[in-house]
Amino acid sequence: MRYPWGVPLPDEITKQRESQTMKRDMGHEYRVVDVETTGLDPEKDRVCSIAWFDCDPLNGITNSFYTLIDPGMKIPAQSSGVHHIVDADVKDQPRLGDIWSQLVKTNRTFVAHNAELDFGFLKIDRPVLCTLRAAKHLLPDAPDHKNMTLRYFLGLDCKEIEGMPSHQANVDAFVTAKLLLKIIEHPMLAGMTDQEIIDRINQPIVMKTIPFGKYQGTAWEDIPPDYLMWMNRQSDWDRDIRHNIKRALKAHRIVSGSRR
Repeated sequence: MRYPWGVPLPDEITKQRESQTMKRDMGHEYRVVDVETTGLDPEKDRVCSIAWFDCDPLNGITNSFYTLIDPGMKIPAQSSGVHHIVDADVKDQPRLGDIWSQLVKTNRTFVAHNAELDFGFLKIDRPVLCTLRAAKHLLPDAPDHKNMTLRYFLGLDCKEIEGMPSHQANVDAFVTAKLLLKIIEHPMLAGMTDQEIIDRINQPIVMKTIPFGKYQGTAWEDIPPDYLMWMNRQSDWDRDIRHNIKRALKAHRIVSGSRR
């Protein structure tokens, strides 16, 4: 039987899934990746640093890699203001292609926090487990779902990077690895293969409140029907917003833009 995301499980199901988790943990290995870039557009911007941590539920973090990357272009000041990497830092550093084989020659499942962004730059044609989407599904009451917020919200043990700034690929990847190891303990994921987890977290995310606009922070079911109908006529929403618009319209007994 499938249980909805976020619904507490009966004790006997929890125990059963904990047992399944112990079996699943034996063979599940991950490569958690983070990149810093010259901008946010994968079509014109490039990677300027990369880090990854290998980990698994039994052994924790077992291996790491970090390097600055020569992006082959100037790093805009706005981007340096985020990650503090400047042109002089990447002079004579390897190009992404120089370390590519080290990155991809693994049978581990790739992981990233906001995988759509990081792997938009890396363009590795493999399934990727996104801890951002997983956290949004499993931790709806978190104040937000940035990896650094979740670090403190969950009380993750990150003493190895204590005092180090975020928006550094090695720091962010380390926190994401710790987050992953916490998330995969969740009973809702017990007994699933990595691909099943990826498929599940790629389902639309149910949101309690609307995250933007004039009704920001309002429960979806409390948004006026006319405004929901206007939103439904727009075409540029992502799949999660679109899903929640449809749910709210259904709650108001509105189908295809008309009341019933």
